[in-house]
Amino acid sequence: MEKIEIRVKNQEQTALLASKIAEKLEGNEIIFLQGQLGAGKTFLARSILKALGYEEEVVSPTFILQCEYRARVPVLHLDLYRLEYGEEIDDLGLEEYLDRYVWLVEWADRFPGQLPPPDLIISFFIEGEKERKIVMEGKSWVRSLKNNDFGD
Repeated sequence: MEKIEIRVKNQEQTALLASKIAEKLEGNEIIFLQGQLGAGKTFLARSILKALGYEEEVVSPTFILQCEYRARVPVLHLDLYRLEYGEEIDDLGLEEYLDRYVWLVEWADRFPGQLPPPDLIISFFIEGEKERKIVMEGKSWVRSLKNNDFGD
């Protein structure tokens, strides 16, 4: 697995990163989004959906746990923050989404081993009011993102 570190200074740079990620997505990818509250997980998910051509409002699935979106590739956006037990994941009926969907999973790190293994893990670290360090680990194409100008 490849691992890179990117620094972004604002949401515009994060959106640019999201568009570069979206270009690589073909469906059937599982992406874990990790980081503390307010780090940018949901913003990145919204930006990926926008870059995939989804034009309607993207709601945070914090209270409804999962949202399905029809874009260039279908996307399942999950937020596991409100789950108390890993076994609750089994009740979500995720098996039907395994073959064609891109999964964007916030807070997957709360329940290790309860989900299929990710193709990409994106971890956010707050380094200022808007600045973030983003560590990406996964598919070999992540190394191509390091050559883009996202900030530093």
